[in-house]
Amino acid sequence: MYALKISNMTKYINEKPLYENVNFSLKSGEICYLSGDNGVGKSVFIDCILGFSDLDKGTVSINDINIKDRKFVRRNTGIVSTDHQDPLLPFTPQEYFTIIIGIYNIKNINHKLNTLIDRLGVGEFLNTSFQKLSFGSKKKVQLISSLLYDPTFLVCDEIFEGLDESSVQVVKEIFKERFLKNKTTLFTTHLLNEATDISTVNIKVEDKKILYNSRYDHHEL
Repeated sequence: MYALKISNMTKYINEKPLYENVNFSLKSGEICYLSGDNGVGKSVFIDCILGFSDLDKGTVSINDINIKDRKFVRRNTGIVSTDHQDPLLPFTPQEYFTIIIGIYNIKNINHKLNTLIDRLGVGEFLNTSFQKLSFGSKKKVQLISSLLYDPTFLVCDEIFEGLDESSVQVVKEIFKERFLKNKTTLFTTHLLNEATDISTVNIKVEDKKILYNSRYDHHEL
């Protein structure tokens, strides 16, 4: 099974092709670092593979299921992003966690939730409005909310930016834990050392394509 499979993906922005006939697959359980120059289209790529932005041509599937099955996508994917925070703005982190637990009908989750809150250091912000949180804290809240229902495919855009060193290490540990459970994580970051330290696969957006740039041996984790 492929965590992600893209066939002939073409995407136009302002009538100009951003991607042309992209074919790409990612095996389940990888920790995939998505790199590329600023403005090359990494965020659009993320929007395309999660179905937030329509394709002009081609198909995308996650775990062999077409992303047009939105119920499947909502249950089996998660995202941490600065571009998709609007649904969180009216709530405090505690309220949002409660909403996620209810939507996904998650049982016996208190211990896991409290552990994640402690590990990522958001306990003092639980009753603060999301829109008043720092850049890094907003990322932490999104990450925790996704981890509560433990999606098989997690996307984290610029995940390490705004985090202190201890939080960066915790996020890397979480990626490793997902790897050991054969769950797939795709992330972007400008912190190259952190990216290469945790990745099992490195892909690159370049010249309207998605290219395998490097691959790391799993034993390095």
